[in-house]
Amino acid sequence: MNSMINFIWKVFIVIPIIINILAASELNISLGEADVSDFPKICVDLSVKDSLGNVISELTSKNILILEDTLKNKSVTVESIKDRGDKVSFLVAVDASRSMKGEPIDSIKSALANFIKGLSAGDKLGIITFHDNVEVISEFSDNKDSLIAQLDNIYAKGSITELYYGITTGLKKLSDTKGLSDNKVLIVLSDGKDEGTAYSDDDCIENAKERNIPIYSIGYNSSVQAKYLRVLERISDKTGGLYNDVLSPKKIKAMYSKVYNQVQGREILCFTTAIYEADSLEHNVAIKINKDGNSGEVELNFRSPDSSFQAQQKLTDWRIVAGIVAIFLLLVAMTV
Repeated sequence: MNSMINFIWKVFIVIPIIINILAASELNISLGEADVSDFPKICVDLSVKDSLGNVISELTSKNILILEDTLKNKSVTVESIKDRGDKVSFLVAVDASRSMKGEPIDSIKSALANFIKGLSAGDKLGIITFHDNVEVISEFSDNKDSLIAQLDNIYAKGSITELYYGITTGLKKLSDTKGLSDNKVLIVLSDGKDEGTAYSDDDCIENAKERNIPIYSIGYNSSVQAKYLRVLERISDKTGGLYNDVLSPKKIKAMYSKVYNQVQGREILCFTTAIYEADSLEHNVAIKINKDGNSGEVELNFRSPDSSFQAQQKLTDWRIVAGIVAIFLLLVAMTV
């Protein structure tokens, strides 16, 4: 009898431990291209998901450990685009093939009008459509009335869907257009099936990574097989964006608003390197994240600028100090 009671007690003790072990999962951490323009300060776009693909947000420096070799970096900060007040340049690429004719394309136009109205001051938006070709609906602009007026030029037409060509064109347009903010985002809506031959999904992923542009995708569930939507999901996952599923035309408006909030919540991790110098060499640091019992680790690789950058920075700092001293002396002379 006593042995049975002891066994039951052991079960009650062990089961919670097993549950906690199973509940803890690995975090999926994605990083953008390191920005070293303000070296020794380094910043990088950060995207974290749990094992189920749910976005982990509201990270703080307490959740993040950066190791330079074995040295803990103590200057870690993490802020969202919204918190920083950064402006964003969006390129919206819309599937306007015949499969989107009728209610889907009408819903997209209505959703985009709502999306445009919600843009923050200083944000810019460009619009393209893709079918058997790529068509520029609007160049980048922050004039909301003009952008909304251009939506009347979106029609479902063409015989095939050049999805990858549309993505490639959108990335190039975002990258090559002058006067855009550093935060560039491509938003793609499609049923996911590409019918072109010039580009592949891997081409799109490689292109986006080279240009450091995340792709946020909206997968429209039409009559096309669900496997094609998984391609869109993969493209977003590999480029640091997010995939969103929409089951009916009526849900499209809410989905564009959701994507805007996802972009605004995109987090930027910054730290000031304590050991690396401007030597134009490749370096790497380990980034460890722990949130609600879940953890993950990733390596950030970056190339520091050359020594002339550091010399120029010191010269600039000296000029600032000299300017402050000169102003102080002038004020003193004026009061004598």
